[in-house]
Amino acid sequence: MIGPQYYALADVLVAPSLLEAFGLPAVEAAAAVPVVASATGGLLDTVVPGQTGLLVPPGDAAALARAIEVVVADRGRAVALGRAGRERAATSFTWDGIADTLAGYYESLLGRPTRSRVEIPVSLAAAAPAAS
Repeated sequence: MIGPQYYALADVLVAPSLLEAFGLPAVEAAAAVPVVASATGGLLDTVVPGQTGLLVPPGDAAALARAIEVVVADRGRAVALGRAGRERAATSFTWDGIADTLAGYYESLLGRPTRSRVEIPVSLAAAAPAAS
């Protein structure tokens, strides 16, 4: 994982992946800078086109270059994309939010109604009732 101070030194994060399971670097970078990425795999979930970054067709080098130029040439737009990316990362990609989403998936697989929050004990000792 690259520290946020390094992302903050950049003008844009470019993720020209042809295959991407999730896109963690795009989420990490979005907290500081706009993202230009291939419209593939997990990047479709982590980058909101026109809001937190720009998506281009995978393997299209010309489209990738144009998108980078657009972000670098328009500082105001770059700042707006970066700000929106930071807000989205802070609200959509927290560990609590990810745990809630995962718990919801499991609940739906089990055919149970989803709960708004699942409490997971830190240890078995914490979950055990106190001895009397």
